[in-house]
Amino acid sequence: MTPDTISILEQTTGVRFNARETYDDPNVQDRFGERFSLSYVTGSHALKFGFQDEQGVLKAYRVASSSNVSYTFSSGRPVSLTQYATPYELQNRFRHDMGIYAQDQWAIRRLTLNLGLRYDYFNGYVPAQHVAATPNGWLPERSYTQVNNVPLWKDLNPRIGGAYDLFGDGKTALKASLGRYVNRSVVEIANANNPIVASVNQVTRSWNDTNGNFLPDCDLANRGQNGECGPLQNQNFGNPVVTTRYVGFRAERLRRASVQLGHERGGAASDRPRHVDDRRLLPQLVRQLQGDGQPARCPRRTSIRSASRRPPTAGCPVAAATRSATLCDISPAKFGQSNNLGDASEAISASRRRCRTSSPSRWTHASRRA
Repeated sequence: MTPDTISILEQTTGVRFNARETYDDPNVQDRFGERFSLSYVTGSHALKFGFQDEQGVLKAYRVASSSNVSYTFSSGRPVSLTQYATPYELQNRFRHDMGIYAQDQWAIRRLTLNLGLRYDYFNGYVPAQHVAATPNGWLPERSYTQVNNVPLWKDLNPRIGGAYDLFGDGKTALKASLGRYVNRSVVEIANANNPIVASVNQVTRSWNDTNGNFLPDCDLANRGQNGECGPLQNQNFGNPVVTTRYVGFRAERLRRASVQLGHERGGAASDRPRHVDDRRLLPQLVRQLQGDGQPARCPRRTSIRSASRRPPTAGCPVAAATRSATLCDISPAKFGQSNNLGDASEAISASRRRCRTSSPSRWTHASRRA
């Protein structure tokens, strides 16, 4: 396939062959972000202030074949052709996707309140663009000025939440929250308002291949009917055409409310480490292969020297200088064979098959009193 290879669509089957219709390469999408936050804790209040901002860039280059046409066949016979206004590069950007927020976690005895306020600001635009004349002379060069504020959104969104320790033991709590959020945006609105995107960048015209040479014997620069080609179906070829208008358009707002009742089972919440009993979790080391009943591994006991000097911790035994362990050798008769049998214990992650510590979760307000 070469740059002048023409894409062909067989409309009876919907199959396109020979080449792609257009090529979008390179396609660059970059997003840059900055953020800053400051926390201040005093008494029963935990304050946090923050700022975040992002900028985004989209650059997309589009080109068809060097002849800027594609063909449409019906049962192997030409019926129409499509002309393209390529190559061109379109650009869309947003200056700011910014948020400034303040929040406070306020502990009042058994009640913990979370209060917040966020200011959201989004500003997109289309930079000035220049498109060179098409190589075959169908369209002259085109220039477009910068399009600003596509869109320009400003929103102030409150959020409130709370958790109440029902019995004062840090184990059972009622939670509720209510907030408004702005849906995340990128350059889709700027792209819809880009003069290049809004232009008629491809048009179709009928083609009656009377001599059967599979070449359009006509002047494609002539927008009217001539030779084997009919007139362009859209005479605005290469010009922007406004098809969508925005009135009172604003950022999509999402309102969310939730109520939860949570209870922690087991002992009182504590930061003390707990030991996981591996003996209940470890699977069998020796598996029997189905059929002949011969073991795949032959266990043997051996003593190993340990250099561990770990001090005792809750639930974990003190490391001894010498330990005995069961090791397994692969049976020569079963080497290279695989026949796995699973049980429920094998669902336990290998990371849990060792002595470790974990801390249970607690309500944030359980450890704080006004």
